[in-house]
Amino acid sequence: MEKRGLKGQFDRISTPGVSTDFDTVDKFAKISLRLHNPDEVFIYEHEDCGAYGKDDSEEAHRVNAQRLADSLKTIKPQLKINTLIVTSKGISEL
Repeated sequence: MEKRGLKGQFDRISTPGVSTDFDTVDKFAKISLRLHNPDEVFIYEHEDCGAYGKDDSEEAHRVNAQRLADSLKTIKPQLKINTLIVTSKGISEL
């Protein structure tokens, strides 16, 4: 976030298992969305996540991140949402 020039200008919502615990992360993200009304959201997944168990595939991460993105857009349809995955090779879009 610092490289994007956003240091100190964002809410960080971090939950174990990233977006596998949809209800929890959705609840907190929607609270943040209502309180701060951002124009842009970043959803970061990460490889080798123990919460995913045997299905730690990029596709599983993509599906979960998209589910969260879709839910947030019900609150603010024009919201720009970036879904990203952190791997040993760096950060890339999902």
